[in-house]
Amino acid sequence: MERSSGRKGSIFRPSLIMPVVLKSKRLAALALAVLLVAAGCAKRQTLGQMEADDLYLSLLAQASYLNDSGDLPGAVQAYRRALGLNPGSALLNMELAHAHYRMGNDTMAVHYGKRAVRLEPEEADYRLVLGNAHMLARDLDLAAAQYREAYRLRPADNVLHTLAGLYEAQGLPDSAAAVYSRRLEERDDPAVRIQLASVLTRARRWPGALEQYRHIVRADSSDVRALTALAGLHQVLGQNDSALHHYSRAEDLEPGNVQLKAAVFNLLMGLRDYRQAAIQAGSLLELDPANRSIRLQLARLYHHLPDHRQAEAQYLALLEQDSANTEALYTVAKIRLDRKDYGGALDYFRRTLSILPAIQEGWYYLGLCHLALDAPDSAGIAFGLSRRHGNRLEPDYQAALAYSALERHRESLPFYRRLYSGKGKNVPFLFGYGSALERSGDYPKSVEVFRRLLKRDPGHAPSLNYLGYMFAERGENLAEAEMLIGGALKAEPDNPFFIDSMGWVYFMTGRFQQAEKELARAVALMPEDATLRDHLGDAYRALGKHDKALEQWRRALELEPNNDRIRGKIDELGPKDQ
Repeated sequence: MERSSGRKGSIFRPSLIMPVVLKSKRLAALALAVLLVAAGCAKRQTLGQMEADDLYLSLLAQASYLNDSGDLPGAVQAYRRALGLNPGSALLNMELAHAHYRMGNDTMAVHYGKRAVRLEPEEADYRLVLGNAHMLARDLDLAAAQYREAYRLRPADNVLHTLAGLYEAQGLPDSAAAVYSRRLEERDDPAVRIQLASVLTRARRWPGALEQYRHIVRADSSDVRALTALAGLHQVLGQNDSALHHYSRAEDLEPGNVQLKAAVFNLLMGLRDYRQAAIQAGSLLELDPANRSIRLQLARLYHHLPDHRQAEAQYLALLEQDSANTEALYTVAKIRLDRKDYGGALDYFRRTLSILPAIQEGWYYLGLCHLALDAPDSAGIAFGLSRRHGNRLEPDYQAALAYSALERHRESLPFYRRLYSGKGKNVPFLFGYGSALERSGDYPKSVEVFRRLLKRDPGHAPSLNYLGYMFAERGENLAEAEMLIGGALKAEPDNPFFIDSMGWVYFMTGRFQQAEKELARAVALMPEDATLRDHLGDAYRALGKHDKALEQWRRALELEPNNDRIRGKIDELGPKDQ
């Protein structure tokens, strides 16, 4: 019975090292060795020469068969018996070393490997077997020494890669890099240069790695592997613009490569180029239409841009794949609510809440939809459920807010009045009540409510602006209006609505150049607001800048196509400009 080293079955294979696997020459080579038996074996006392040769050949055939069948212990026994007949055979020692290596017995693998090398030191394969045995025993220095000799005897890329891997496993990246550099001095090989770049990358030698990848790309601009590696390295270094450039070049060469498209998409997201990211996600879906994750990200992108029509289309497509996706259900509901499709919104809110009933905001929106569809009883039930699931606002307060959100301010007033005795000191409540009064046409009562609010909270910026703008819009109390809006701007100096209010005070007091300056600043901060552009157009007209006035009103009309008041201004001024 052979003694194992105690590490049997635990073959050591560091991740960077791929031991060279030798192709078997057993049967043919060993059969040829029979011709040397007479010269290599002493005269036997118990067997005649022919019988010894027959036994030797039989043992070789048996060992080869057992080896190929996976019966390594049986093969070892046969090889050892054959070795007894021909103890000077380096090939048999190598076979025994290799068999023990495959069994995980490093001690015996090293023993027989050393014997094979001692018998034939100039045979590269024997050096490789011994190197593998040393790797199994975790003697990396000795393994590297054998691989160096093997490479000297027979230069081959597989030996080169394993030798470099051994150096890296020993913590010697410079030696690993030197192995590849010497090889490149002999012959420029892109595959070897890629390996050198990889060594440098793992060693965090960023400039050297970048230069190697660039060298490959300069020599062959269609090398997708090098382009991808170069892009990945730039990404690791936080150079996302360069990474995107090289990934895009690789993608152009392989437009059907999903991984490259995904890499470009992720970089676009990181660079916050959401428009291009959406285009990239769309091309990914063309290749992989069942990819729910990408479709969800595309829907979110469109919703963020915002392009609600496209967002809804993607969410609906996702629901065809996953009808219970609550994010898709809820977002479609909100999109339909925003475009005042209250029936459609109602359906999707219901479907969402049937899966996630604890969404208090969902119940509130459901109630709002019921009010919009003139179903106040159903709305009251929904508001009650919103309260039950954590909404701190009473159902009546929710109803008041919902009617205001629907621009049905007069219908919100009974709810505000019902709550006034208990909430008359609550600033948000007073703001909502005052706004509803003003929009319902009860200007004096609205002023009274806002003054009461500002007594409780003199620095409440939205109320300062609201009351000040109410005065400015009517041309009343303009000095007080300027003071109120100035207080709001002190709290929020870059709020475009507050800036617009101050600009309108200047306009109403005849300070048109100051009005132009402030109103232009407001439009620059919020260019998609029709009211701000309308006001700026008025300032331009007052200064005689009719072309600029028409430009602003036309832009405002694009934002609010049904605004007849702005259309009338264009019609009034247009002929004078011709």
